[in-house]
Amino acid sequence: MTGDDEKAADKSDPDARFRYHRNMNFRNDILEVSAVGVFDLIANRNNYIKRPDFVPYVFAGIGVFHHNPKGLIRGGNTAGLSEGSYVNLQPLRTEGVDYSLTGLSIPFGGGVRYKVNKSFDIGLEIGWRKTFTDYLDDVSGTYVNPSTLGSAEARYFGGAITRTDDITPNTPYTNFNAPGEMRGKGNEKDWYIVTGLNVNYILAPRVKSPKFR
Repeated sequence: MTGDDEKAADKSDPDARFRYHRNMNFRNDILEVSAVGVFDLIANRNNYIKRPDFVPYVFAGIGVFHHNPKGLIRGGNTAGLSEGSYVNLQPLRTEGVDYSLTGLSIPFGGGVRYKVNKSFDIGLEIGWRKTFTDYLDDVSGTYVNPSTLGSAEARYFGGAITRTDDITPNTPYTNFNAPGEMRGKGNEKDWYIVTGLNVNYILAPRVKSPKFR
């Protein structure tokens, strides 16, 4: 998953100007292991060979995921930094918080399966993941005092990455990144969405026909 204020925020939108000037970006590759239950919306009352050709379904379960948000250094105040490189954000403690890179998720969603032949189905699925962390993008709370950020990378992503263009003096955006000012919405936990195509192979039971005597 990725996010980029430069591409997603419109500086002319009063609700988005804050994110435009925040100018944060991240990339996060998430590894998930989950167990889900699947409920078919069309019942299969016959054997696998006579299963319906088209089956919509829903699912829900529980999962464990590992993530690692990274930020791209680009332009701006890059003194002493390697421009164009990705940096692991969690060790920087940009908000003074040690958050975990492993967490629980609740996967749920739905999909459709199509019967290709007696042994194969293909399907399309979309699933939402509710998490219990607000740091998939390394942004949650408020800006901290730059003096508490120990490295050039931490200061860059903790506040120095912000834009200064299009800021009118003596407006709320002049010092919007001052310590204690809002950096993210900590009252809303992060979600992520997984979509994909799948191929199912039916393990056919080997049932021998009974012999009549």
